[in-house]
Amino acid sequence: MKDSNAMISEKQFLEFKKRYDEFEKKQQAEILEKFKQDFHRFNSSYQAVTGLADELDRNEAPQFNVFSILDRGHLEVLTHTPFLAELLNPRGTHGQKDLFLRCFLRKILKYSPAEASDPNWHVIKEYEYVDLRIFNYSLRKAIFIENKIYTDAHSGQLSRYFSLWENHYSKNGAFIYLTPDGKAPNETGFDDLVYKKDEIMKVLLCLSYKEDICNWLEETLFQIASPKVRETIIQYIDLIKKI
Repeated sequence: MKDSNAMISEKQFLEFKKRYDEFEKKQQAEILEKFKQDFHRFNSSYQAVTGLADELDRNEAPQFNVFSILDRGHLEVLTHTPFLAELLNPRGTHGQKDLFLRCFLRKILKYSPAEASDPNWHVIKEYEYVDLRIFNYSLRKAIFIENKIYTDAHSGQLSRYFSLWENHYSKNGAFIYLTPDGKAPNETGFDDLVYKKDEIMKVLLCLSYKEDICNWLEETLFQIASPKVRETIIQYIDLIKKI
């Protein structure tokens, strides 16, 4: 019987090493071949996905937004206030008559169809420091909108604007504080010597861009006759969802 503890000869070791080297080389070749096949499949899939993405970019341009490109999405005075004023104006350049205003009055303020469709509504911006004023003398109603993007109400301005609303329109209509997320104004927006905060907060309507304005504009989309106006509204909706 051979001794199991006997050392292998040099010849046996060299032969074993040769077979092992051949086995290792074969394994490496198989692994490399499998990697090449997997990489080819991945690359083919990646090219297909890239092609679809390129086609989407050409046809839809989902990242293209004129407001973002011009870096004006954060400017309430130069961007949001004039844009909303133009949309809400029945005589605006959008050419859609009272579509935006009517939908705003019906959806946001729950006005009756007759009130919302009344032909005597007017819109002005930045008058007596009020960002947006929507008024109707025949109905004796006015909607005051204070618009804030990345700032808060300050210097007691809400008390002053509320006093104007009361003096001119006897608080008929709506007093609105518009922000990206619909938050309530902070203390600096009130001056109790002009008009007490508690009285204002009883009627103040806090609206948000991300919900109220988005929902209002999305509801108008299928009614807009002009493709150019519709696309602009879509881009604006995309913008305010990110502010």
